[in-house]
Amino acid sequence: MNRKAIVSFSVGLMLGIGGIVAASYVSNLLSGTITVNSSLVLTGTLPTSYESGIIQTSSFFIQNTGNTGLGVHLEFRLSKAGVIASDITVMIIGEAVIPICDSSSCIFTSSSFTILSGLTVQADIGITFAIGGEYVWQLRAIGA
Repeated sequence: MNRKAIVSFSVGLMLGIGGIVAASYVSNLLSGTITVNSSLVLTGTLPTSYESGIIQTSSFFIQNTGNTGLGVHLEFRLSKAGVIASDITVMIIGEAVIPICDSSSCIFTSSSFTILSGLTVQADIGITFAIGGEYVWQLRAIGA
């Protein structure tokens, strides 16, 4: 063997041994289950029918059952095949909200507001539909 081949073989052998040694220091894998207790309780409902072009306002209530105040915002989703932003106008707590839409749903996210520990606040949602059809809705309160 020539000197160049011996050096290449030696470097390759050292890298291979180093890789084996490095691989032997991988830790064990831990796993488990986490239960998250929600400290926000959301109640309320929407009417099952609306007149096109007429705003209808519904009240929802958000209770903070945790031990600290929370910054909270609402995410309201309306789903219908082919929906676009101009099909619906939504006001959350008196504020017009611009949605983010894809081809099947629009999500309206409110500004953040504070709910102190142990308190319940009212959050009114006003909806005006420009286009008829059947919509599926979801509402959630998110706090941090």
